[in-house]
Amino acid sequence: MIEHVSTPAALRRAAPGWPLWVGLAVVLAAGTAVKVACTSGGLVGSELGSPGCYSDVVAIAQARGLSNDPAVYREVLTEYPPLTALQWWLAMTLSSSVVGFLWVTAGLAAVASGLSAWLLVRLGAGGRAWLWVASPTVLLATLISWDPVPVALLLSAVALHRSGRDVGACILAALGGLAKLFPLVLVPLVVWSAWSRGRRDVAVRAGAAALAVATAGMGLATAWGGPEAWAFVRLNTERAADWDTAWFAVNVVLDRVGSAPVPVEAINVLVAAVTLGGWAVMLWRGRSVPPSQRWRLALPLLVWFVLAGKVYSPQFSLWLLPLMVLLGTDRVDRREEARQAPIAPTDGPNRPVGPVVPTWLVGAFVLADTAVLLTRFPFLAGLQGSSPSLPYEVFAVALAARGLVLVGVLTTSIPAAHR
Repeated sequence: MIEHVSTPAALRRAAPGWPLWVGLAVVLAAGTAVKVACTSGGLVGSELGSPGCYSDVVAIAQARGLSNDPAVYREVLTEYPPLTALQWWLAMTLSSSVVGFLWVTAGLAAVASGLSAWLLVRLGAGGRAWLWVASPTVLLATLISWDPVPVALLLSAVALHRSGRDVGACILAALGGLAKLFPLVLVPLVVWSAWSRGRRDVAVRAGAAALAVATAGMGLATAWGGPEAWAFVRLNTERAADWDTAWFAVNVVLDRVGSAPVPVEAINVLVAAVTLGGWAVMLWRGRSVPPSQRWRLALPLLVWFVLAGKVYSPQFSLWLLPLMVLLGTDRVDRREEARQAPIAPTDGPNRPVGPVVPTWLVGAFVLADTAVLLTRFPFLAGLQGSSPSLPYEVFAVALAARGLVLVGVLTTSIPAAHR
């Protein structure tokens, strides 16, 4: 059961205060200014070694001539689902240069980030929202790719689910999945929640709605671009292990002892097995979570996905941090949430509502992710013979620290086993 508090006073209390809005504006403006300044240099040479410079938005726009308005999927390869391709089209329509393309993308990211900030506070994050707003992750990674829009759609879906509108939640999660796949993790959790509460008709309609949205979106993309609309599936299958992953570290060790690296095909099989096995354990353990709170399992499912996967791009942390903020609740904070949030659990201020992530652990993730961001790009610059550069060992220490923190997040966000 979900409590609705819809009075104007409650809504005003739940809206982010002006310091949060100002803080977000400053962070986004600073991140955009750095990206725009770096764009004039073409993101080559020593600029790659600067953590705030690199952006897939600019690199892809330059490499594929997006400022010349080519048809995505047909005239230019688009390794993203169709809603991200739609962002490309909008940026191309409203700009005539790479810098203009970046500015339009920054505007969309700002709107999406503002919505995310509003939703975090409305959903009860309170002061913990600053852990997201003021994080170097938001500063440096927001414009690396096109993830702010699906992040906002995921949080919007959580908000609808917590207000009892499960069909709408699944529709928004499916729309998010048409931009980046990660919001789809919420769909089975919402359906499972509704089914467990005896709302089986809602569960069926919610799942069917998500399937219809995803099918329609990919169907339209395929009708427009043909088989290339599915290029993101093929390219991610062919992609080698990313520098930020445990699989890359394994191959580094194998190379240094004179052994052959693990082939991409074998990594794909291992990643699928490890990921699905971990998810099965988490969902089995998740039976102990109250049905209305099973949306919280999205965090450990996504954390395990990035830990077990062969890719962990910097923007992936933008998926995790808002969910950590929402789950970073102790009993005192939950009392405040119950008083002030328009969407709040009715379990009472002193009863656990599901797995929680301590606020200090969220802060530790912010620090560890910052260390990764500050060492990743100098390491990549070194691979190209540029400077400033760092050896892999320094980068690996930062990765290990972040990995340990994420393991801590897993241990606190996975529910305890039934006794």
